[in-house]
Amino acid sequence: MKIIENYTFDSCENLIDLRLPDNLEEIHLMSFYSCKKLKIIFPETLKIIGKMAFSECSSITELYFPRSLQRIEKSSFSGCYGVKSVQITSNLVIDDDSFITFKNLTEIRYNSSDISEIYVSYYLYQITLNIVNVSDKITIYPITSGMEYTKINFMNISCEIKEINSGNSEFLRLNEFTYLGSNEISGNMSNPDNIHCVNINEEYEGNLFGKKISKYKQCGKDNSSKGKTTIILISCISVVVVLIVIVSFFVLYNKKNRQNGFSNIEAENKV
Repeated sequence: MKIIENYTFDSCENLIDLRLPDNLEEIHLMSFYSCKKLKIIFPETLKIIGKMAFSECSSITELYFPRSLQRIEKSSFSGCYGVKSVQITSNLVIDDDSFITFKNLTEIRYNSSDISEIYVSYYLYQITLNIVNVSDKITIYPITSGMEYTKINFMNISCEIKEINSGNSEFLRLNEFTYLGSNEISGNMSNPDNIHCVNINEEYEGNLFGKKISKYKQCGKDNSSKGKTTIILISCISVVVVLIVIVSFFVLYNKKNRQNGFSNIEAENKV
């Protein structure tokens, strides 16, 4: 069996475990909708998961997507509140609200050297993207109409990467970017204005996305304290300068008074 048709197991609420065919390629519309006790393992032949295929399957806690999988369609896993982790091993295209209402999801892990494309969604803004093993050159695409609607909370990269590009003309916005590799990362994925802070390997040398590392704010460092220190230093220098001016004024004033005194004494002596 290569296809599971629309509504095949719709609302089978007592369905707990099901072994899918080893040659399965497509799961269609609402095939397992509201199978609230279902736990599922996908075969290595699966290519497409259709709209709302596993929507409201609240007992699913982990999702491991095989390398064969190409697309997850709209609302495929909406309402799967129990999902805590997702692992992706292919250039998987995920429709924008496929993972909507994943309230307990904390990370999506990318773990395959075959991965050269990553698709990010507006609905993943609170998720950590853990990039464990991917191609050394990747492109990140927004699923929404543009990157301005997409912000990733954490992106952690623990493998060596040489280039990361944005899939459109806009920069990806990130709260925190961590890179444990040492290869210089080129590309146009983002810039200092769109990354709140970075954690970079101490052995890292070179630019990051074409910009000097010094242009990026370092996570955990209070740049505001540096600003306050600078302001205090400038204030102290200003006070010293003012004091020097005041002292100089009094010195000159006293010197002038002395000169006037001597002039008066000489005039009196002549008289």
